[in-house]
Amino acid sequence: EQSLVLKVCDLKDGDSRATYKTTDLDLRNYKRIKMFVHAEGETDNLKDGDLSCFLRLGTDFTSNYYEYEISLSSTAHGASSANEIWPSENEIDIAFEIFQQAKQDRNYNNSDVSTPYLKYASEGIVTVVGNPNLAQVKTIMIGVRNPKKKTMEDTDDGLPKCGQIWVNELRLTEFDEKGGWAANSRVTARLADFGNVTLSANMSTVGFGSIEKKVNERQKYNNYQYDFSSTFDLGRFFSEDFGLKAPMYIGRSQSIQNPQYNPLDPDILLTSSLKALDSKVEKDSLKNITQDYVQRKSINFTNVRKTKVQRKGEIQKKQKIYDVENFTISYSKNETYIRNINTEYNRTVNYRGALTFNYNTQPKNIKPFSKIKFPKSPYFRLIKDFNFNTMPKSISFRTDIDRNYNETKLRNLSNSNMLIFPTYNKFFNWNRSYDIKYDLMRTLKLDFTVNQKANIDEPAGKIDRLDPFYKEKMDTIWNNFWNFGRATTYHQAFAMNYQLPLNKIPIINFISLNTRYNANYDWTV
Repeated sequence: EQSLVLKVCDLKDGDSRATYKTTDLDLRNYKRIKMFVHAEGETDNLKDGDLSCFLRLGTDFTSNYYEYEISLSSTAHGASSANEIWPSENEIDIAFEIFQQAKQDRNYNNSDVSTPYLKYASEGIVTVVGNPNLAQVKTIMIGVRNPKKKTMEDTDDGLPKCGQIWVNELRLTEFDEKGGWAANSRVTARLADFGNVTLSANMSTVGFGSIEKKVNERQKYNNYQYDFSSTFDLGRFFSEDFGLKAPMYIGRSQSIQNPQYNPLDPDILLTSSLKALDSKVEKDSLKNITQDYVQRKSINFTNVRKTKVQRKGEIQKKQKIYDVENFTISYSKNETYIRNINTEYNRTVNYRGALTFNYNTQPKNIKPFSKIKFPKSPYFRLIKDFNFNTMPKSISFRTDIDRNYNETKLRNLSNSNMLIFPTYNKFFNWNRSYDIKYDLMRTLKLDFTVNQKANIDEPAGKIDRLDPFYKEKMDTIWNNFWNFGRATTYHQAFAMNYQLPLNKIPIINFISLNTRYNANYDWTV
């Protein structure tokens, strides 16, 4: 409902004056823009067409904008009717589709984008400069112009002009009320006691949004996604007496987003951009470039191990340090592939493997003086109760390898003469840890731990079988592997806890005393 007045005097032929406002608007969900305009002179000497009004929408003021200009009819002083004050021929009423079509025509004709491209439409003149974008309107400019006399036959007198214009009710109309829809589905199947399979899929279309979403917050792409996941117990293929536990997980998912608007020209419908192309190859290429695509694949074996199975009537065997049941194996591979308007491809592959050894036992406790007959004095308990264990209580070892490979290539959207090469991000880590818990005596407990991290260095660049240096690169990796990598960090900890046997001495048996000793050793490269 707000109005604005622009007054000018001695405005030279072809010159203009304007006011502006900075903003941040997405106008793509609206079809038209309208505004009432009134023009009058200082006296009744202002003729029809002496002044024009223009509306400019753009990402800046001078280099990237759409402009619409109409010639104004002057209102005489003393006019009182609404039709005379706000004549219909002075109203700005233009569809955004005309702006977009003008830009497409210019691009199709290979015109210079820095030169104003003019098109006569809807009772006025449409001008396109640069690459304006209705998805991000940063500036709105309203101005008055003294049309320039172009030829001798032109009825324009070419003289400076004085006058004023009123603009009222700048507004957007006819917003897109077309709604979208969405659907979800999920199927789960149980394969007896062997495994489970789950398949889920969803899709949503342009215009979909929840109730609280505003017009500009609605979805502007068609989304298609599926997710397949399954878990299997491979141990079921073996006899129960074998005691194999081998859980396996397989997953695969894919997500595709087809945009409503061309990301390379964000206020032009993708369908319109595709129609402007001639060959099927060009159309398929544009579809591939503008599509947001994500694919994930994974396979995982977690804690594959053999367990002890005691058959009915069989005497339980004592655990040995070399038993296969002490070992656990894990392996996983995860792969992600991404492409979108800014990324030609982004491929990440991660491998992980782990081997764990755990040995826990109840060591035999020996009391060498327990059967010796000492005098009946409580002080001899210190000797009689002396004991030690023959071996550690637990021994554990873990080694895991983590290899991550990423290859990324960005798209060249601004300069076709500039080459963009892929970038590589790789790491290959090998972690090893050891832990020994030894209760040397019931009152003396020892704990020794080691953690070490090493890097397996890889040659720079891509590791590809088509590379003529592939064999040399693989030999380098394997040599580094068999040399246990390049150690980067090392941590060693030793702890001793001793409880003094004061309770065996009658005179001080009410006192308890524990002492603990800790030692740490670290180094980093």
